[in-house]
Amino acid sequence: MTYSFILETAAEVDGAPEDYAVLDPIMAGRTRFFRYLVDTTYGRSYPGGPPVGRPAAGAPADGAVIYDSCNLADGHFRKAAGQAVSYAGGGFELKNVTARGCYMEAPASVNADLFAAAPAGSDRVGESQAWAECAYFIMPDPRLWTGISASTVYPILSSVVDGASYYGSSAERVWVGINQDGTIEVTFQQSIGVTLDTHFKTIPLGSIYTLPHVGRLTQLLVYRKRDGTIGVRIKSSAGTYTPATSTATANTADYSARTAKLGITGSTLWPASGLDIDASPFRVFRHWIGNLSRQELDVIELADEDYADVVAVNADDPSLYSAS
Repeated sequence: MTYSFILETAAEVDGAPEDYAVLDPIMAGRTRFFRYLVDTTYGRSYPGGPPVGRPAAGAPADGAVIYDSCNLADGHFRKAAGQAVSYAGGGFELKNVTARGCYMEAPASVNADLFAAAPAGSDRVGESQAWAECAYFIMPDPRLWTGISASTVYPILSSVVDGASYYGSSAERVWVGINQDGTIEVTFQQSIGVTLDTHFKTIPLGSIYTLPHVGRLTQLLVYRKRDGTIGVRIKSSAGTYTPATSTATANTADYSARTAKLGITGSTLWPASGLDIDASPFRVFRHWIGNLSRQELDVIELADEDYADVVAVNADDPSLYSAS
């Protein structure tokens, strides 16, 4: 009998065809772009381990590993002392969180890769700070949250270190905050400081564009292209909103040691106690980050394809990416 051997690898191999095996369909042909991809609905990503005998996913402990489908460096779940986070609908349910510091965290090596010059073999050798980041969550209604201030914008996606307040006080790549009225602000740092258009650029998403997504599986895409174009898009079954893009210079503040965070982050803008979001839970599922200097592609087309993949999974198994 003649045997054939097939090379399967989650990493790109020079000279190999583009149909090599990947751990997530969106990565096919794009392994140079993707630097980090985790998905709590996927057993290999969480809780991890061999398919045979793998335990059912459950409530994450502080420091629980979320395995990276890029096979570069794994993420973790961070849970502040005394906080309760459950596993529900295929994701991490934050409704019982009463204080800051409960979030999914990417490794610092991801931001380091985006800040560094792209290596040989990249589409844009020597260039940096061109990237895209995408998160999936059940959109909460912060109008129903208590224990927060209507005058504060609370970061749900950022790289600000725990114990810092916001993007003006430390190095940052992008900062996505939500206000109690539902407004979302996406801030791209240019340098450390608090002066608009000097130290940062912000793209707002008014509540009329965010509140229709409440209670739905929602995709949030943010990106910065090599020409400085910055953009954001929010998408769910309620529709898609894409505000006008803007431009931002490369950040002079070195964010390469920062970790990207998704959830109730450790920023001191969040209360240290007394937070109550049970009336409109915030459930997080999927998070990926890619380097557009390594592999340049159309981020909107990519996000549309990824969204279609996620919706197809949900259609096949409604218990995943679910709000119930």
